[in-house]
Amino acid sequence: MKTASAAAGQSSKAAPPHQVGGSAIAKNSWVLLARIVIVAGLDDLLFVPFFLAEHSVTQAAMNLFSAGLYAVIHRLLKHRRNRLAVALIWAEVFGHATIGTLLSGWNSGYFFYLLMFVPTIAISMPRRRAIILIAWLWAYFIALMILAATLHPLAPIGHAALVFLQAYNATVLIGMVTYFTLMYRRLAIAAEQKLQRLATTDPLTGLLNRRSTIEMAARSIAAAERGSADLSFILVDIDHFKLINDRFGHKAGDGILTTVAAELSELIRGEDILARWGGEEFLVVLPDTPIEGAAELATRFQERLTAFKPQIGDIHVSISLTMGISTLAPGESFDAAVARADQALYRGKDQGRNRIILDTGNTGSPQDKVTAA
Repeated sequence: MKTASAAAGQSSKAAPPHQVGGSAIAKNSWVLLARIVIVAGLDDLLFVPFFLAEHSVTQAAMNLFSAGLYAVIHRLLKHRRNRLAVALIWAEVFGHATIGTLLSGWNSGYFFYLLMFVPTIAISMPRRRAIILIAWLWAYFIALMILAATLHPLAPIGHAALVFLQAYNATVLIGMVTYFTLMYRRLAIAAEQKLQRLATTDPLTGLLNRRSTIEMAARSIAAAERGSADLSFILVDIDHFKLINDRFGHKAGDGILTTVAAELSELIRGEDILARWGGEEFLVVLPDTPIEGAAELATRFQERLTAFKPQIGDIHVSISLTMGISTLAPGESFDAAVARADQALYRGKDQGRNRIILDTGNTGSPQDKVTAA
């Protein structure tokens, strides 16, 4: 006859939505609690005729009072008075479980609602406080059990009604514990996935970060060595990016970075690796691609970004790229191959930017392709 106790335990340590910056989980927990409060109130209200049919006016009145109290709690949640609302839920559940047990006896199953607090206390509170509260809850539970065994039910109901009430309360306990366990598991998985994304991606552009790129590139290098395939690298740098930051501000600069990242992402293949390498630099790893194929892709990069002129305020900003390209030589390390692409990139900058420079390694001298600004 209660569905709010587990939710109250889960939410009692959560900060209100306005105190948790960008936390959708915290906000959703309070929305969920408000919905459960409505269900709990309706549940109590629907049991009023049941107890009246069993001639238990006291329990009918208790359920009517609980339904009204849940209406008050819902209003408190609506007005963000969350702490008081949770305190009233705890008081209602403990009071209802205690009084219901004394009125109908231990076999009514009202004590099940006290057990709902155990997993939620353990999940939502610091260890020391959780242990203290669970110990207190255990003591209260044992005392209530002894008291119920000592006293006769104060307002007994029929045997069939008692069996139904016990089965219903047990069903609610199992259902709610299962629901909140699954919800906690889902949130834990989502949090783990978020941490994984934060560990492997650049938060601004959403591209792979340097660490995860090195790990993925190692697998690409191993595959290339096994299959004697070409593996090429394009190091991309946005020309005059510092001037964009100085003139329009870092927020505009961040917008340019995300724009370039999105445009580059549209031109690569599914097996290619695109990463933010640092600052205004991007690295593209191209499995099974010779240096000529990498140069063709770099040309498409340059054409796309030259044609795309993002607007900052009333000004359309021209973007050009300088790129250095290398291909993995036999026995060469990832760092060495990228370093050659980096050296080619800086030769392009020294020659006036807006250039694609190919470093052919041991196969010949560096080549360059100039794209008109």
